[in-house]
Parts: sequence; C-alpha cells; structure tokens
Amino acid sequence: MKKIYVVFISILLFLVGCNNSVSNKPINEEKQLYDFILSIQTDKSIYEEEDIIKVSSYFEYVGEEIEFDEKPQFSIVIENKESGSVVKQVAFENVKKIMKKGDEFSQTIKGLRLQKGNYQLYVGTSFSVGPSNNLIITTPREFEVK
Repeated sequence: MKKIYVVFISILLFLVGCNNSVSNKPINEEKQLYDFILSIQTDKSIYEEEDIIKVSSYFEYVGEEIEFDEKPQFSIVIENKESGSVVKQVAFENVKKIMKKGDEFSQTIKGLRLQKGNYQLYVGTSFSVGPSNNLIITTPREFEVK
C-alpha cells in the first residue's frame, strides 16, 4: 500500500510541475504590405535581469526592382510597458535607395540589458515610391525581464 501511495504522490507532483511551466517562446512578428516584409525577432520572451537581450529586424523586398523617392527610415523601438517611455530606439544602417527582388535591409541590437519590468518592442518604417506613401509597423510584442 505504501508503494502505491508513493507512486501516486510522485505522479501527482510530476503533473503539477508540468502544468506550471511558463512559455518562453521566441518573439517573431512579421508584417507584409504588398511586396514588402518587415519583421522583428528575439530569442525568447522572458529574460533574467543579467541576461543579454538580442533583437533582430529585417525589411525584405520580394517584387521586381524598385527605387524609393528617398532612403526609407527604419526604427526598432523598445518601450517600458508601465511608463510608456522609450528605453531603446535604433535606426537601421546601410539603407539604400534601390531594392531588387530578394534584397534585405537588417539591423540587430546586441548587448542589451534591461532592468526588471515588462516591455514591448516593434519596428516601423515609412517610405514613398512615386505617388504612394507607405507606413508599416509591426504589432507590438511583449517581453519580460525578471
């Protein structure tokens, strides 16, 4: 009888442990407008305060060759969710005025450490081609630093 009791308690503890697992999936948000794809990614959604956070973003063109009226502006933004204040904003570098099919602009934030709290991140761009003015912003995605 003791063995059955011990086995039952062991199974119960195992099941309770499995139910309390916290999802720590990577963030991967993508927005497409016509032939343009804008994306932002992180390696996980929950960090410890001492962790280094890496954020990557890219803008890809899947159409034929295109020339922008001016170089597009891109910005990765990380905000403190409680205060709404911007804690980090990084512009893309090496942006060109002409894109061909499969061309990609990208930017990575490396070595970022944040204090405990809840944050959200997104990337946005605005550009014009001929008479068309475009604005693409990814949906803000939340992450936490414990």
